[in-house]
Amino acid sequence: MLLLAIQVLVFNNISFGGYITPLIFAGFVLMLPCDTNRMLMLGVAFASGLVLDLFCNMMGFHAFCGTLIAFMRITFANNILIHNEAVVIDCPSIRSCSWQRYSGYSLILLGTYSLAYFLLEIFSLADLGKILLCTILSTLVTWLLIMLYQLIFIKKEKI
Repeated sequence: MLLLAIQVLVFNNISFGGYITPLIFAGFVLMLPCDTNRMLMLGVAFASGLVLDLFCNMMGFHAFCGTLIAFMRITFANNILIHNEAVVIDCPSIRSCSWQRYSGYSLILLGTYSLAYFLLEIFSLADLGKILLCTILSTLVTWLLIMLYQLIFIKKEKI
């Protein structure tokens, strides 16, 4: 929930040149515990996205995007994070998985979140170049911020 509060209080007020919008709320969905019930995970992603939408005066953009990446996470996160290994991950983070696997996992889901968000926000295929530029730049900045957050606040899991 800390990421939700940071998104509302800080990053909703920041836009770099109109092309970079940090969407660190998505990190909340990425870090939900792996043993969370599927319906609960979808419900939490939707509800927290809806709360963010209320604070941002959006029309369900974050609720949709959060639910989308929660569904994607349920569907294929284990294939990316543990890749047929006998490893149990409580909460996906940079400290509980290998750097490369977590980076791939987070970049795919953050890219999906950003693409869906900017498609809904701009809502014009005539501006496809702007949508793609915003998606790429926002995904990279968001990814860097989430990695920094995890390095500072997430402790290494004991084996």
